[in-house]
Amino acid sequence: MRIGLLIFGVLLGVAAGGLELARAEEPATVDPFLQAAQWAEAAPASEAVEPEFADGDAVACGDEVGLAALVEPNARRRGGWSLLTELTVLMPSYSTTTLETANEHPILGPRISLGWESDQGFGIRGRGWGFDSAVDVEQPGVQSFYYGPLAVTSHQINFSGNRFDLDFYKRVEHRTGYFAFGASVTAAELTLRERYTATQTSYYYPYGFFYGDGYDLEDPGREPDQLIVGYDFDDYAYYYPPASSLSNIQSSSTQYNNGVVTTTYNGGAVIRNRGGGLGLLAEGSHRFYETPIHVWSVFGRGRVAYLIGQWEQPHSSGLTEGDANMVLSEAALGVEYRRKFRAADAFVQCAFEVQSWDVSQVGRVNFAGVTPGIGLNW
Repeated sequence: MRIGLLIFGVLLGVAAGGLELARAEEPATVDPFLQAAQWAEAAPASEAVEPEFADGDAVACGDEVGLAALVEPNARRRGGWSLLTELTVLMPSYSTTTLETANEHPILGPRISLGWESDQGFGIRGRGWGFDSAVDVEQPGVQSFYYGPLAVTSHQINFSGNRFDLDFYKRVEHRTGYFAFGASVTAAELTLRERYTATQTSYYYPYGFFYGDGYDLEDPGREPDQLIVGYDFDDYAYYYPPASSLSNIQSSSTQYNNGVVTTTYNGGAVIRNRGGGLGLLAEGSHRFYETPIHVWSVFGRGRVAYLIGQWEQPHSSGLTEGDANMVLSEAALGVEYRRKFRAADAFVQCAFEVQSWDVSQVGRVNFAGVTPGIGLNW
């Protein structure tokens, strides 16, 4: 009996030792929250780590990353100011039943545009243009007065005018360019000053002398000058055409040779139209080549405006003024190169441009030619 109890005790001891060995070989499971609490209790108070930054201290950051540039690196600069300076080189075309302008003398005129645009594409822009140039008249006409025809030896028309547009528009961006549409408040003035030199040959007659009044083309606001004067040689004076035919004459000179009078006339006419009104405009562009800093595009623009105002013909023998209307149309198609910089975009343009001015008491004056320009967006 005692032997059996001894053997049973030995077996229990061996079993208990194996159980402890098995428990020692199992990986221990650690509670992270309990372990953190134990470490906090174990850390001495004197070794607590003080924060490196206090409230309100500036923190140095890295360079700003432009998310818009990452999404669309070649996108157009949005918002800000824009300035464009152009030089219009336009050929005028003016034709009536009595005269027609030549096409080899262009009209040069500067045009400046300054505008501001919001980030949402709403913009306002001022645009001013002025021009002044003289062109020859093709196939000078012959006017018939008394005692011989009046042969025109030189004939010119001076085109001068100016125009101002205040544009309000909305720009809509698309994947390869933009489209803009809007309205404008427009004011314009157009002056046509006709100049001619003519000669007339006739025989003298003993009629006494004749006086006629004309006007000063250089300063139409002056009072008419006494420009036509009869000449008295050997108690003879020479008869000139009636005053109604000479209302446009500026000056004359007469030569006497073997009973023949040759008179040279310098004359012309002035008519001025001015008015104001409203207009519509549309613009668009398409990028056909681009890199992160270079952009090539084609662009187009068009506008039309209807103006009401007044016409003046101060030295006419009939009516000298009246109500007027003007219809101004413009269209252009061209190419633009844009160079992107960090703070601004610089660009150059060159466009083929046509304009049509339909004016009271004058008719239609057309302009067509090339318009180069240079500008800046910032």
